[in-house]
Amino acid sequence: LAEGETPVEVRPLVHAINELLGRIGEDIQRYRKFVGNAAHQLRTPIAGLKTQIDVLIRETQKNSEIPESYELLKYSVDRLARLVKQMLALARAEAHSEVESTFQTFNLVEISREVANEFVNTALEKSIDFEFLAPDKKVLFYGSPGSLRDMMSNLVENALFYTPEGGHVKVEVLAGEESVDFCVEDSGPGIAPEEREKVFERFYRTRSAELEGSGIGLAIVYEVALLHGGDVSIEDTSSGR
Repeated sequence: LAEGETPVEVRPLVHAINELLGRIGEDIQRYRKFVGNAAHQLRTPIAGLKTQIDVLIRETQKNSEIPESYELLKYSVDRLARLVKQMLALARAEAHSEVESTFQTFNLVEISREVANEFVNTALEKSIDFEFLAPDKKVLFYGSPGSLRDMMSNLVENALFYTPEGGHVKVEVLAGEESVDFCVEDSGPGIAPEEREKVFERFYRTRSAELEGSGIGLAIVYEVALLHGGDVSIEDTSSGR
């Protein structure tokens, strides 16, 4: 608040409010930096742990059947790795001023195709029919390639995570004259209409969710879309999901 434009009698109050808001802003920045740094530091040891578990499972397979405890351990570490990755992406998305400094003009189709290619193996492992559609021409977009890549990755990963084996996931880039849409369609269980706004809140989990997710992925999507002047919506497909 501008102190110079206020009456002398209330300037001490305005000054106190400004100091309070300043401290709150500093606390928020420290929180975001801590989350980002912690997530970044955790990535390396978790990656190492995943590698060691994979080696242990392969060695065990040579001699006997894999114990269920090994599979549960691998599942838990995979979940932890996904959570850390999403925490880091959310911390980056929330640092608006830092993200805006990376804005540039780039080909959105190229980034989208790269993201889709990263999940081909995941789709094959679950026997999911994975489809990518995009214009043959370049679609130039002004924004942050890194944060948009995080947004797309979370949408695609979310779709593959909740789609059962043998299902279908379609990723599509639709370019209009003044806007562009990044659409992900899946044959998963869907989200009830009354929960479609709540799922963009951090750590919110739908009541019908059978699989254990982090509740962060769609929060990242919302933050990135908002930063780029866009919006995000959840709609029923022709199959009702």
